[in-house]
Amino acid sequence: MDSSALSHDQVLIRLSVDLPSDIAAEYESQAKTLGVSLEQLLSSRLAACVTHTAAPGLYFSGPERNTLEHILGRQIKTASDALRHAAKLVTISVEGIKVGLTPRLIQRIKTRTFKQPLAEVVKREVRAGLETFCGMR
Repeated sequence: MDSSALSHDQVLIRLSVDLPSDIAAEYESQAKTLGVSLEQLLSSRLAACVTHTAAPGLYFSGPERNTLEHILGRQIKTASDALRHAAKLVTISVEGIKVGLTPRLIQRIKTRTFKQPLAEVVKREVRAGLETFCGMR
């Protein structure tokens, strides 16, 4: 952990952790690549992940994170960023009214655009659906 990140009143506690040799070797390799000690690497990882409390943790490798950022078209720094940008992918706004669409529905719409822009198809179909709902069709 970067000592400059510590506040003056924090007390550091040394712990002993048992790890399988292959996992310890992998962390040692990562630490060497980053130019830090194994202890510094583990300390910073534990500090960064202290709020990750879900039993089945959801972590991304570097290449997986790059893929997610490519899909979302944005740089992702936090889980909140990922959720916010993913929600935008499945939400349309009609006259300021936000409507959530499932990814499955979006895929099905895309197969029915017949080379028309997706936005135009969605506008047309939303309008037609609401006109039908109001008895105008």
